[in-house]
Amino acid sequence: MRIQKSGLITLSEDDGRRKNYIITNEGKEALQSEYNRLVALVNDGIILKQGDLNESTKTETK
Repeated sequence: MRIQKSGLITLSEDDGRRKNYIITNEGKEALQSEYNRLVALVNDGIILKQGDLNESTKTETK
């Protein structure tokens, strides 16, 4: 498993049928970083959409 090899999670229990994993500190940091990236992406999209709405309002009133 790639994320396990990367050190983002560790195997905590393997009962043969299922495996349980624990997120490592490095995994928590990577998760927070990815979350921040996605929030910034969404915020940029909101700003762009608002800009589009403002532009369409300006052209309609001219």
